[in-house]
Amino acid sequence: MAGIKNMMNLGKGALMAHQQRMATHQHNVSNASTPGYRRERVQLQTLGSYTGVPLQGVRAGYTESVSAPLVDRVVPEKRGEVAYHSTIQEAGLVVESLTTEDALNDRLSEFFAGARSLEVDGQSLDTRQDFLIRAKSLANTIRGRHDSLQFQREINTDYAEESVNQLNQNLQELEMIENEMMINPNAPELIDARDQLVNSISDMTGTRVVPDASGRVSLVTSSGTALFEGGRAREVSFESTAQGFSYKVGNNKPLDDVGGKLGGLLQADHDIYQGSINRLNEFASAFANEVNTLHTQGVGLDGSTGQELFIVSAQGAASTIAINDTLVDNPKMLALSDDTASLPGGSQVAFQMAELEEQQILNGQTPNGLLTQDALAVGKSIAFSAQHADAAASALNQAESIQASVSGVSLEEEMLSLAEAQRAYEASVKIVQTADEMMQTILALK
Repeated sequence: MAGIKNMMNLGKGALMAHQQRMATHQHNVSNASTPGYRRERVQLQTLGSYTGVPLQGVRAGYTESVSAPLVDRVVPEKRGEVAYHSTIQEAGLVVESLTTEDALNDRLSEFFAGARSLEVDGQSLDTRQDFLIRAKSLANTIRGRHDSLQFQREINTDYAEESVNQLNQNLQELEMIENEMMINPNAPELIDARDQLVNSISDMTGTRVVPDASGRVSLVTSSGTALFEGGRAREVSFESTAQGFSYKVGNNKPLDDVGGKLGGLLQADHDIYQGSINRLNEFASAFANEVNTLHTQGVGLDGSTGQELFIVSAQGAASTIAINDTLVDNPKMLALSDDTASLPGGSQVAFQMAELEEQQILNGQTPNGLLTQDALAVGKSIAFSAQHADAAASALNQAESIQASVSGVSLEEEMLSLAEAQRAYEASVKIVQTADEMMQTILALK
């Protein structure tokens, strides 16, 4: 009788174990397309069979998520690299679009064309007025480019601040999940939630994932600064000044080596936006100084001298450059003659201004050369970032493919495993039925 009862218990235990296996495979199939989902496996445990202990069958142990430890560390790093270079590339494309649309090179060419017209007909008030209109259009276009660049830079700064707030929120959520996992370390839903948060944080910061023996993870930057360690999050702060913005972590420690989207936004602020603004300031300052030097030495039709053509401020040439309104109101004051003796027909200053088009005014560059140099610098950043983003994306795709082959759901494999579990379940049913029949037979004999 005891043997039959043991047989019955063996069958019932097996029924429950294989039923859980089938439910787990069905759960895997249902989540085959769920982002970040890792397939789950029920660990079966044999009961008894060691010395002195009778066989007691099988039971379902814990359910675990299938992991790929090595590639699981590579994926977040590559995601951070893609985000870093893609963010810089996007900023470069924005600046490239701005500098193409404003046609500053065209306005500059029109200015020099107007100066050549003054060489031929400098006494004509209409020609003088046309030149002043061209000069004003050039100044307005320079200021417009500066304002557009500054506006995009402010958008970039606001986005960086929003991203820091999102990062801190993700770090706090990760801390909560890690604490829950210390109580229930093999909960698949917690592992999946943690993986998604780690990926999101790596997208934003490019941190490396360093697991420890207890199952916790640490997130550290390339220089070893920890944003998350020992189950505790470290808050990242954002600081913005007129010179730019920066990140700090912990006790105001500078976070200069951050990667991912935050690193890309920081690099874009320094190299793309501020870099282009600096080059525009250099161009505006050098160009205005060269033109003003010539014009202040010239003489107008009315004998006036010493007037500047462009007004610029030391606080920023590109943001303040403007035409001298005194000249606009009285075109006769446009100083085209090199001395009073050549009045009213002198145009030596107009000739010299036209010649500036081919002269080196700063760092061995002509005015057009300075604008081209800025375009080349932005284009180089775009090309460099695009190349590295593509390389990182290729490595990421390869790592994710390996990860999916190990941890992802294969419908074919799950259906085969489900069929296997179903056959084991049916066999367990037979054991229970046989034990029941044997029990009924014995009871009938009595």
